[in-house]
Amino acid sequence: MILVEQILQGLVTRGICDIHANYLLKRHDEELFNRLGSLGITHVYCFHLPGTGKVHLGIPGSGGVVSDHGDSVPEWVGELLCNPQHKDVLDKLDKSNAPECHVFVIVDYGGTSWPIFSYLSNDIKHLPRKDPNLPFPVTGVWIASLFGHQGVRWDGSKWRLFQTYNVNREN
Repeated sequence: MILVEQILQGLVTRGICDIHANYLLKRHDEELFNRLGSLGITHVYCFHLPGTGKVHLGIPGSGGVVSDHGDSVPEWVGELLCNPQHKDVLDKLDKSNAPECHVFVIVDYGGTSWPIFSYLSNDIKHLPRKDPNLPFPVTGVWIASLFGHQGVRWDGSKWRLFQTYNVNREN
């Protein structure tokens, strides 16, 4: 358990609240990737900085602890839009020559990681604290879940909350 504590303290010191042991981590920090992998850890998430010292273990699968700060959103949306699968979206926006180019992202269950889905599907109490790294020509992004009644949007300078209409809700 000492190794887990050292890893968690190192992440808090570096200001890292949410990290997946995936190919991106391996590319940027192979040592940390290997340390997490040797322990069978696939995801680390700190709910509040500084950490409380509590560790919750989960089993693989969808679901998990609900994210209420949206700290994963900025990095996730930047990676999503930079994915070659979505090059057509960027190309269309670029060809428009519009002074502002916004992308609307709809999140569905199983279509993204649990921290993103759970954050957008519940009452949003906190906006993400970091700026997204959006690819050219994107100047703004709107993100909402099919199951929530709120979404978040980046307007080029800060995150904002917006209300959605959900046909799945009774009210």
